[in-house]
Amino acid sequence: MVGCAIIDDYKYEDDYGNGNGDRMIERDENVLHQISGPHVAWSRVNTAESIVGVQTPLSWSFWDQGGELGFRRAYCELGFLPPSALTIPTNIDEHFTALIYGRGATNVSAFRAALDAMPFSATDDAEESFFSTRDDAERASSPRRQRLAASWRLPITALRLPRRLARLRVDSEVFWRESLSALPGEDVLAAVRRLERAIDRFSDEVAAQIVASTIATLFSGRLQKMIGRHPETVGADGERDALELRLLGGFGDMEEIRVSSDLWRVAREREDLELFLSRHGFRGPADGELSSHSWREDSGPVESLLAPYRALPEAKSPIAAERRRMDDRAQAEQLLLARMSGSERWRARGLLSLASRYVPLRVVAKAAFQQTFDVARAAARQIGAAHARAKRIDDPEDIFFLMRDELSEPPADARTLIASRRALRSRYQELELPLEFTGMPEPFALDDPEATVSTEPLSGLGVSAGVAEGLARVVLDPSEGELLPGEILVCNTTDPSWSSYFLIAAGIVIDVGGPLSHGAIVARELGIPCVINTVDGTRRLRTGDALRIDGSSGHVELLK
Repeated sequence: MVGCAIIDDYKYEDDYGNGNGDRMIERDENVLHQISGPHVAWSRVNTAESIVGVQTPLSWSFWDQGGELGFRRAYCELGFLPPSALTIPTNIDEHFTALIYGRGATNVSAFRAALDAMPFSATDDAEESFFSTRDDAERASSPRRQRLAASWRLPITALRLPRRLARLRVDSEVFWRESLSALPGEDVLAAVRRLERAIDRFSDEVAAQIVASTIATLFSGRLQKMIGRHPETVGADGERDALELRLLGGFGDMEEIRVSSDLWRVAREREDLELFLSRHGFRGPADGELSSHSWREDSGPVESLLAPYRALPEAKSPIAAERRRMDDRAQAEQLLLARMSGSERWRARGLLSLASRYVPLRVVAKAAFQQTFDVARAAARQIGAAHARAKRIDDPEDIFFLMRDELSEPPADARTLIASRRALRSRYQELELPLEFTGMPEPFALDDPEATVSTEPLSGLGVSAGVAEGLARVVLDPSEGELLPGEILVCNTTDPSWSSYFLIAAGIVIDVGGPLSHGAIVARELGIPCVINTVDGTRRLRTGDALRIDGSSGHVELLK
């Protein structure tokens, strides 16, 4: 029911009676749940791979500031929004992201309003790439001044982006290493200041990632339109692979592949594990949640991958897989260009070159803000340890159940507050939400049989071409799951820490995501068939199920 939601002991009432869409009046504060107006459209596609799972209060307070400001900086930089939009509004309906029943969601209505300023008729392509769906409903156009601003700001921003990201990546590396070295000697106030510095950096890095994603979407959308004017072609292995998927991968020199390559060397004792962790230790399971442990803190998830990596033949190495995809992309380009002539071929060459330059940048930006996020994680644990020693809280990990403004000096009732918030998060972890909804969603229990049974064939978006058969391995937590070579990885969503698991899998099935989601990009680079946005694959499939997946059509077949 819209207008009033009762969640356990927390009651909220909306003040929509005046008809002006003012945000709700909160009777009691619930830091893990926000209330939307009845007409706001929300989506968890893409958001779920960054704002992971049910957030802790401290993690969300970091995202709520740094992430929201990052979106606004990006769209102001691109000219989609006026400079006044840099001020974060108090109305949740006007935010780009919100936390609903503890889970992150994207305000599709706000995105549509911003993306309407995109030039080159790219608004619909951007919406479909970000959310895997397109709303054909009529909507108000952006002001003319914003469309004009975007028409010249976007190209300038695109030209500057590669160099900006290279500089950003170097700076994030320096900040990460310097912070990890300095934090053990810092007191609470210094650690709090460092966490606040991390938020400032984080918002800049998120802005760069949003800019990179938007520009990548622009080029991929135009590439799709160009390919749509030509028929599918026969792939080298005889399968009918969509040109679009073959051309949206095989770029080479991607950071996620370098992580897998370094791990490959560790597995074959060509590199020391400590050296690997010194390079990539900021990654880890659920790395979009501050309370999770990165690889530098717990190397167990990395060590668990060494045995299956050793079992793989040399032909399966990341470098070999990357080269095969680069060769396949070159063949696909030749097949496409062979169907063209004159100015059309000239334009196609330019577009293919731009796509190969800009689509991979989305991953570069994400790696930068992962490092900064890990600095905030380290600072939080330093603060938590100090407060635990001073008996202000019971356990250092309790710090993640405080908010940013409670870090320097926890409130007098901190223990009661922490216990209440911890219990609330546990209850939300037993719930699931629809991927898309308008207004407030109806959550359902994860163990509710009626919510998991479907008679429809399982399918999603085909985002990495090829057909794979194998036994399913449902993995909900990469720090606990065991994936064997040749199995089909079935998971809810992926963040960069999952990339090293992809190499082991014969194919991948993901509940949540879109064509430019992290999992889709990495799967294409490795040439692994992938079906994404199945919505409920992890609830409908079981470990040991025999599957056949088609990474072009998006079909997932349960074999007898």
